[in-house]
Amino acid sequence: MKLFLDARFLMAVLAMGLSGMLSAQTVFWSEDFSGGAVPAGWTNVDNGTPAGQVPVTFVWSNNPAAVAPAALGYTASANFNAATAANGYLWANSDRGLQNAPAQNHLTRLTSGVIDCSAEDTVVLRFQALIGVFDFDASTNAIIRVSTDGNNWTDYTPFPCLQTGAANPPCSRWSANPDQVEVNISATAAGQDTVYIQWQWDGGWEYFWAIDDIQLQSSETPLPPNSTKLVSFRIADTYQVPTTQIDSLWFGAEITNIGSQSQDLTLNVNVTDGTGASVFSASYPVGNVAVGDTVIADSLGFFLPANANVDIYEFTYELAAAAGADFDPADNTGTQSWAVTQDLLARDNGQVGVAYRLGGTTDYEIGNFYQIVAQDVAYGIGFSTNWTDLVTADPLTNQIRGKIYRYTGDFTSLNASNFVLVAETSDIINGQLPQVAGAQDYAILTFPLLDVVTADPFVSLTPGYYLVTSAFDAPPTAPADLYCAGAPTGSVDYSFNFNNGSTYINYLVRENDQDQTWGTFTDGENITFIAQLSFSENVGINETPAQTGTSVKLFPNPTSDVLNVEINLEEQAANLVYDITDASGRVLWSARRTNVQRETFVQDVRKFAPGMYSFNIRNGQSVQSTRFVVTK
Repeated sequence: MKLFLDARFLMAVLAMGLSGMLSAQTVFWSEDFSGGAVPAGWTNVDNGTPAGQVPVTFVWSNNPAAVAPAALGYTASANFNAATAANGYLWANSDRGLQNAPAQNHLTRLTSGVIDCSAEDTVVLRFQALIGVFDFDASTNAIIRVSTDGNNWTDYTPFPCLQTGAANPPCSRWSANPDQVEVNISATAAGQDTVYIQWQWDGGWEYFWAIDDIQLQSSETPLPPNSTKLVSFRIADTYQVPTTQIDSLWFGAEITNIGSQSQDLTLNVNVTDGTGASVFSASYPVGNVAVGDTVIADSLGFFLPANANVDIYEFTYELAAAAGADFDPADNTGTQSWAVTQDLLARDNGQVGVAYRLGGTTDYEIGNFYQIVAQDVAYGIGFSTNWTDLVTADPLTNQIRGKIYRYTGDFTSLNASNFVLVAETSDIINGQLPQVAGAQDYAILTFPLLDVVTADPFVSLTPGYYLVTSAFDAPPTAPADLYCAGAPTGSVDYSFNFNNGSTYINYLVRENDQDQTWGTFTDGENITFIAQLSFSENVGINETPAQTGTSVKLFPNPTSDVLNVEINLEEQAANLVYDITDASGRVLWSARRTNVQRETFVQDVRKFAPGMYSFNIRNGQSVQSTRFVVTK
């Protein structure tokens, strides 16, 4: 199981950090939008949106969080981090600013008033920005235009590597926050007494573009001598993996030298377990990296947990330079977690985030690609939707189900013939939902599946590649959404390395079961859809009262940090399994015990989201559960 995960660390360049370098530059004109509106003398129009639809123009705000709705759950862009955003900035909302997807693109043009550059031999435009694109690359559609007469314009590219669904870093769907843009416009503006600068956005249905702290200066800002960046790094291809499917993890990273001097670099990686103890570390001498070069360091070794216990591991990368302190140490490190579970295989982090659907009344199917490394038996499929829509709609036209396909192709195509259906759940409609515990909207619910050949309430999965999906039959009205992981703590983008080469897949999608090819959404989405696979025999099991003679005490209850557990059994049990499940039945923690009659221990629940949970004791086919509540 190998993945090249793009875990970008957005480069936030603060005004204080730049003060020393800017001292050599002369700023001869500036605008920080502190005046409470679009500056007088500027024009602000949308020449593309048809009449009757909401135009996309730049608006003034002094609230850095005003952009959050248009970020659509992408936490890294939920605030505009420009240095003086709280004093005012401008932003154009290409998504929530529209009532519906437009029939035509918007063509947004924000144009400055006249600027006198007649005394300057060099004119460099600098500004802070945050932009996200969905339909059209910013590299060709979000541009700077410069004119000396207001009629003839010269184009400049401020975002050369901001692309929709770019397959390989450092290109991505979102810019840095803030992105410190610097464009030399001397060819058009130097020595001219009449200069207009225009921010033009030709967009379909994008996210937003925010700008602030504009300056014109007399020379380019010199690069810091020691400045390198950890662009991306590798971890496992699933966020949660059951003990039966643990495979060795390999390490590596993509590194770039963005300073003015060559750098002698070393890449370090450290893995810690749930107790914080280091269980693996390695160093790789990257060697000399020339100015502007990007290199791959992929020989840091392999990590295989020494045991199959349920645990949460954290991977920490650190880039070190022989030259000493880096200009921006924050982009020289990176961390990510990986969870070993008792019986859950999931690409996501289990936190329900952004909703998604293909169309108002369109049938669609969305799934995650997984690798099974050892033969195992699956019992259920978990996913998230707006369950209320299923309850209230006509059950004959509004249905959802889970499916498992085995991939039989050669990693060169995604035709429907490459995927063979091996198991699926029953249609989940309003008549079934009242029987499901925790069927509140957005909950991740796991449903039993059936082998499509044998009709057994499980399916045996041999080593290979599988697609786990949730399929939705849309009604004429009130469509339901499927949900991806991310909010409220931030998106987790696990792009599966489909062919161990250059094709990285966030998820697969098709509009109906007649489609012959699955569509791919690749790196840059920064979301992972929830389509989980359960290897637990107890899918859908209900809470049961404690058996006579058995005492289970949980305190304090509610709790916010630790849970004290006291167990007294009537008779000694040779083999017990303890686990904690959430409202959907998803196992969050598990441990096995032998020869138990009385036991006391403390369980850390600080990482659990607020809500109700069940502490379960499993003795063969017998299960007893005690509920507790986590608060914050």
